[in-house]
Amino acid sequence: MAKVAVVGCGKWGMNLARNFMELGALEAICEKSEARALELRSAFKDVMVFNDLDELLSRDSVDAIVVATPPHVHHSVGMRALKAGKHLFVEKPMTLEAGEAKELDETAHNLGLHLMVGHILLYHPAYVKLREIVAAGELGEICYIHSERIGLGRVRREEDAMFSLAPHDISAMLYVFNDSPVALSCSGMNYLQENIMDIAYLNLRFKGKRMGHIHVSWLSPEKIRQHTVVGTRKMARVDEVIGKGALKLFHRHIEPDSLAAVNGEIENIELLDEEPLRQECRHFLQCLEKNERPRSDGCQGVDVVKILNAARESSNRQGEWISLEETCRRI
Repeated sequence: MAKVAVVGCGKWGMNLARNFMELGALEAICEKSEARALELRSAFKDVMVFNDLDELLSRDSVDAIVVATPPHVHHSVGMRALKAGKHLFVEKPMTLEAGEAKELDETAHNLGLHLMVGHILLYHPAYVKLREIVAAGELGEICYIHSERIGLGRVRREEDAMFSLAPHDISAMLYVFNDSPVALSCSGMNYLQENIMDIAYLNLRFKGKRMGHIHVSWLSPEKIRQHTVVGTRKMARVDEVIGKGALKLFHRHIEPDSLAAVNGEIENIELLDEEPLRQECRHFLQCLEKNERPRSDGCQGVDVVKILNAARESSNRQGEWISLEETCRRI
């Protein structure tokens, strides 16, 4: 089994370290704070702990680097890891700029290394099943997808609510649609910090009449994590907050001739009961072992950052629609 090192052990980095340790793959941890490194040595007694990245990268026993640092240093840490010959798992968003994301992806490809992005919803059992349902045509023709990711906090200083929250919904939407948008518009507003959006509304146009809408905010009274897909025959909803019963299928539609509503049953879809992060970490290790392309590979990471950058540009232009260039590669 490949051995990994987690770089950056804040709250999410600790979750990654725990999962890779339980999978038997955690070789080392790197945390620049010496005080934090001392705490980690107590928490992970059988794991090497470094506070110097170069020292970690020099270790032949480490096959892959898992980057869980703040996003503004994903590119620099990721490039150092790739140039040291290490496979790379980088948390979302892949980077803050599309050019940097593309450089990481191209460097990994040119060096023959695996690059995976932490788009965790692609490993959430509800979204995996939802994609299967959509692909099978059970919902009919897809009209639109609406997602909400709102709540109170955690407010960031280096990235806005769009970059912090929307990568989840964008990646999930690309995954469920199995396509990328051709145009978008975005409106947002900052209330707490200058030039840091606290709330944003993102509209996406896909080929045909398919649309997507994403609402993100860390300035809202309650936590909502919902993803609704509306088709011409049925509708579906993922609710990440409720746990079991997270995916519901609504046997409801509008008859096109009579315009009458067909208000059928609500079906709870049975799902695999496993932590999405565990699935994601296992997938990364399997891709390294079998030399396979990750589900959330570098190209998907590039596409998501391109959409985020275009959304920022649209917001700066008071919600102007922006056409999107050709994506890196279809999922």
